[in-house]
Amino acid sequence: MRANECTVCISQQALFAVYVIRHFAHAGASERYLVHSATAIYSYSHDLGEPLSQAQFDSFVVGSDGRFEEVGNAAELKSKFWHLNHFDASGKTIIPGFIDSHAHLLHQGANSMQANLAKAKSIKECISRLIRYLNANPDIEKEGSGKWLLGAGWDQNLWGGDLGFPTAQDLDAHPRLKNVPIMLLRIDVHAVWCNSRAMVLAGIPEQGTPTPGGEVIRDPETGAATGVLIDAAMAFMFKIVPKPSDEDRKKAAGIAAKTMLEKGVTGLHDAGVTLDEIDLFKSMIDDGKFPIRSYAMIMCERDPEACADLPAPLEGYKRGLLTVRSVKLVSDGALGSWGAAMIDPYSDKPDSKGLLKIAEENIELTIDQVIGQGYQVNTHCIGDRANQLVLNALESIARKRGNGDTEWLRAQRHRIEHAQILQPTDVPRFASLGVIPSVQPTHATSDMGIATSRLGRDRLQSSYVMKTFLKMGMHVALGSDFPVESVDPMKGVYAATTRRWENGSSPAGDDVGWYEGERLTRAEALRGFTASAAYAAFMEESVGRIQKGFWADYAVYDVDWIKEEEDGGHVGDLELLQLAPSVTVVGGIARHGKIKLQQ
Repeated sequence: MRANECTVCISQQALFAVYVIRHFAHAGASERYLVHSATAIYSYSHDLGEPLSQAQFDSFVVGSDGRFEEVGNAAELKSKFWHLNHFDASGKTIIPGFIDSHAHLLHQGANSMQANLAKAKSIKECISRLIRYLNANPDIEKEGSGKWLLGAGWDQNLWGGDLGFPTAQDLDAHPRLKNVPIMLLRIDVHAVWCNSRAMVLAGIPEQGTPTPGGEVIRDPETGAATGVLIDAAMAFMFKIVPKPSDEDRKKAAGIAAKTMLEKGVTGLHDAGVTLDEIDLFKSMIDDGKFPIRSYAMIMCERDPEACADLPAPLEGYKRGLLTVRSVKLVSDGALGSWGAAMIDPYSDKPDSKGLLKIAEENIELTIDQVIGQGYQVNTHCIGDRANQLVLNALESIARKRGNGDTEWLRAQRHRIEHAQILQPTDVPRFASLGVIPSVQPTHATSDMGIATSRLGRDRLQSSYVMKTFLKMGMHVALGSDFPVESVDPMKGVYAATTRRWENGSSPAGDDVGWYEGERLTRAEALRGFTASAAYAAFMEESVGRIQKGFWADYAVYDVDWIKEEEDGGHVGDLELLQLAPSVTVVGGIARHGKIKLQQ
């Protein structure tokens, strides 16, 4: 064969190879492709000492394994990977996918399938919504159906005046709501509102019966249950409400995942799942129907025995979509229902200090039981008493197990979920013990309307802190606690960076943030939802950044919203609330929107 014939032959072979690469090898879910020429890419290190600046590269390659294969500048990567299909990201801003550090996947999906009472401004509005739901779901009222009317989202603090909790009589008064059993979860999922039919079926005990870790709200004169059950007392209802089928739970997970992806959220720390739900998620992953990344916390009950025999941790199940190596404990209730455990009485309810869901003498035992099995412990703590008791327990365990070595404790990255109301002397203990605060910025803006009346100004000086933790050199993992708050992380970014309601005001005044010294910058908020969230899940070497070898989880926006207005940015604070990504990608696959690849 002559030289020129050989050259032609090789060229034809090369062209055929490119054709195969483009049209066959990557026709499935794991296509290799190049994203280039982004206007801005933001990707922060988990090293808190590194500056929060725009990335020095504008392009990257996604490999067939769903990971970032290479990052660099457009000219370099276009030359090196000329044979790959490519996406021109000119004019786009790309960030790592948001990771919600505290959320509830199945609850979010289930809520969308039930009566929605969120933001209802009165009992009357709640009743109206329940009737509309019954109209849309007539099977519930059929005799012998065994179905319940379920709903969620009510918040008596939005109803004006000093009404206190609603009652069963409020529901019973409507003829269509009297004979159907009804259970309605409060917005914080720490209380339920039921009608009389439901309470009869549940067999609510007589006054004087102990309810450790919970409370049956009763008429002060008669002692009769009024229709609201708080925290552990909710178990009376949960044990008789019909359980959802696997198909219903899969549908709920799918609905929630779709909502997450529409908002640029590629992963969550699922704060309290059962072993059965973990099996459900694994089956969905096996079937290719679980499009997000989950760091699941096993929910443990109220005593040490409940956590005594945990399964072996699960790391990165199938392309890293499911990891189970942490446990969720719940030490107290919520502020909105006066259940958060306080050292001193509530300012607006002086006969109450809230409640502990784990008996004080069992807190250290329960945490130690979990640590002994190699699990990270993530404990719900809202009140200052709950936070202090858990910090005390971890400090004591460090003395006993780690010979007083706080580095031993720090390496385990235990977390306090919410970390809302704190004694001034307890704030620095997070740093000294290496306990990660998992904070929801929208909780601060949701609570700020009632916090002063509940707690008084003195207790607020060291509460709902974020910037203070950062100044101590700590990772602050940010989340939403959806469905308690919105899935939309831009609401979290807005709350974290402004400390205002969505109308631009706060209890401090118009255009003024609530305790403004705790505001974060947009870059700090983004890090809290990405690199720090990954760190809080021991995943800082695989997610939360756009970096070679990391999972290709990212979101594409049409504007650069990270750049502050004072630095020349063009997105105002209120405009943050209107933003959503055009594309959300998990493991290299577009799960929301479409990557328009060109040859």
